[in-house]
This record gives sequence, C-alpha cells and structure tokens, in this order.
Amino acid sequence: MTDSLKICKMLKDMLNQLAIECDMKEDFVRKLQVVGILNGANRIQVMTVDLPKGYITRIQRRKVYEIAGRLSKSKPLAFALKEILCAKSIIMQTFDIINKKDDVDPENFLDDSDDQDGYHTPPRTVISKTFVTPKKEDIHQVFIGLTPNIVELSSEE
Repeated sequence: MTDSLKICKMLKDMLNQLAIECDMKEDFVRKLQVVGILNGANRIQVMTVDLPKGYITRIQRRKVYEIAGRLSKSKPLAFALKEILCAKSIIMQTFDIINKKDDVDPENFLDDSDDQDGYHTPPRTVISKTFVTPKKEDIHQVFIGLTPNIVELSSEE
C-alpha cells in the first residue's frame, strides 16, 4: 500500500506536537509512539513512528492484511483485528506517558540537585556599560564647530 509519504509526514508532525506537550524531556520523548492506519480495498496496514535516538525518526510499517469480501475464513479477519488491538495498546501507552510527565516523584521532590528538571533561579546576568548617546543638538554643535576649522586648514595650504 502506498501513501505518497503524506501519512508519514502527518505522523511525524503529530509526534513533534506530543514531544512539545512533554516539554521536550528526552526520557519521555524517547518512549512516545504515534500510530497510523492505512486502509482501503479490503486491506489494512498499521504504521508506527517514534524517535529512538537523536534526530532520527523511525517509521515501521507492519504487515498488510487483506480481508476477503466473504468471510468464509475467519483467520484473515482475526489478524486484522489483532493489528487494530496492537495499535490501540500503543496509543494507550502513549497516553500514559503523556499523563505521567506531570506526576511528582516524592523521593526527588525536595532534592535541590541540579540533575533534576524543574525551575531554578537563573544565573545573574551582567550587562556591560554602554556609552551615552549624545543629544541631537550636541551633534549639530560639534559639526558646526568643526566646519570653520576644516575651512581654515584648507585655505592655509
């Protein structure tokens, strides 16, 4: 089954939105998975997308199952239902990961170490001193004062 990469791009965008929802915390983002289902002409294919390491996006296409028009055999239907149940379980795992990001760990809650993610007082920023910009009238006076001197120097030559 072909999808001309539309579903792959859409799943990647969905995964990026979930990563933002998890505040881009790497330990949560690495566990996220997004599921896409291609169906048509009595066929079904499940795709999963995740971020295993770094900036790599992994797209896994599972086997294509075809269901006959008449259900004389129940085995192909069972395989298709199995794929749908696998997709549902991956979706539930992703929901759990997203909901778990806000949970508080009681052991590390009062720990003041820098290894823990959270809000810290930012370091004090030192701003260098800048020059004072002269007023507009002062600039005109400087140029007016220099003009006669330049004329005098050129006339002396």
